[in-house]
Amino acid sequence: MNRDGNRRRYRALSWHRRLGLTALVLIALIAATGLLLNHTETLGLDRSVVTNEWILDWYGVAPDSDPVGFATGGGWVTWVDGHLFLDGQQVAEDVGEAKGAVAMGEIVAFATDSEVLLFTGEGELIERMGMESLPGTVSAIGHNPGKFIMLQTAAGRFRSDGEFVSWEAADNEAEWSRPAPLPEPIRERVLTAYRGQGLPLGRVLLDIHSGRILGSFGPYLMDAAAVCLVILGITGVINWIRGFRLR
Repeated sequence: MNRDGNRRRYRALSWHRRLGLTALVLIALIAATGLLLNHTETLGLDRSVVTNEWILDWYGVAPDSDPVGFATGGGWVTWVDGHLFLDGQQVAEDVGEAKGAVAMGEIVAFATDSEVLLFTGEGELIERMGMESLPGTVSAIGHNPGKFIMLQTAAGRFRSDGEFVSWEAADNEAEWSRPAPLPEPIRERVLTAYRGQGLPLGRVLLDIHSGRILGSFGPYLMDAAAVCLVILGITGVINWIRGFRLR
């Protein structure tokens, strides 16, 4: 064989090896996940869940923003993406952006700009007070220790009566609620509650097997691996024939 023929054969073998290495990982992944999926019930894959934060984030099972926490005496009120938590337990949904939270005795009050939510210390919702029950758009919530809860609005400062039925203008000093760094155990409880119990392991393996774990282009990547396998078979036969003829 002349020099040009040797070069062409070398290039063909080089591309054959590259395609083989490229396809090897994907084909091995398909084979391994396929074997596991064939024994889903035996291995208990339908009863197992994935709680890995990276995988849950990849699937979008994660908040869009960081949790915002407020210390309320001996507990924590946390807001994240419209979900409200009391000491890591979810107590309300579809809640506007947090303005603050305070505790007075057995009552915990949480404020958005247009709503005040009242809870018991155990997380039982007592009332959601809308704009019709408030003295204006809320910019801050606080309390005069041991006396009453206060709101700061565009119209001024107001304090609640003992039953939270009405608000009256006041010039009392107040301790205004401010966000504070969440203790790690509370943060973990909030994120776990937000994400639920995790993703079924069988679903994750099936998505890896099909390539859907990589999004819309994932199945095409697996298709490309299958095409590479066919090309490897064809070029392998061609190279074998050429090698046989040279003997």
